[in-house]
Amino acid sequence: MLPKKLSLFLKNIFNVGIRWFLILITPGIVLFAIAFPFFAKAKSFECSTQYGPCSDQVNSALTSFSGKTIFTARREIKNLLRKDIYIKNMTVRFTFPDKISVDILIKKPSFCISTDNPQKFAFVDEDGVILTLASSCALPEVLTKPTPRIQGQKVLDQELFSLKIVRGVYEMYQVSTGVLNDNLTVELGSGIKVIFPVQGDSDALLGALRLIYTKIQKYFPGKYKEIDLRFDSPVLR
Repeated sequence: MLPKKLSLFLKNIFNVGIRWFLILITPGIVLFAIAFPFFAKAKSFECSTQYGPCSDQVNSALTSFSGKTIFTARREIKNLLRKDIYIKNMTVRFTFPDKISVDILIKKPSFCISTDNPQKFAFVDEDGVILTLASSCALPEVLTKPTPRIQGQKVLDQELFSLKIVRGVYEMYQVSTGVLNDNLTVELGSGIKVIFPVQGDSDALLGALRLIYTKIQKYFPGKYKEIDLRFDSPVLR
């Protein structure tokens, strides 16, 4: 058995050696980690959305980057996916040694707007971008004069404003359709027609409607057929 002083001396030497080893090796590890994506090749890919695995089309596009460096593949994947109108956000991660994982947040349609085809609706996201066309709609919708709509196109500002107004009316009174001409018209379940402007403060307009409609229903049932919110002072008819 080693004398106590010798044992402590050897222990200290060992600890000092370990510390110096870590000091010397750490910069090398850091440099390796930084440099690795610039020379290592991407060989496998994994992609998922909030609904499950990515589509075959997206997965096929990702595999086309196989054999490129991790750095290049990540950069080009981001550039490619940013062009996809269905993608709201994404994360592209590298997993050692050669795997790239992609997490995608898919846009969801919030509204529908009519097209130049009576049998077709354009599905629109929160930013006013048309995501797809379909023959039926179960979302708040605005009917306009016949207008060609194409995927990726943005609706007009007054159309997006009207869509958001109709959604607000739907949330309050479960009426999901509005008609847009020079103004937006929505008919409530009680038969009262509401006329909105196509620009302004949507929250203020919806708040005014709630207040006025509640008072009509409580104090003047059956007296008025129209609420006109286009003016500073609402008009009842």
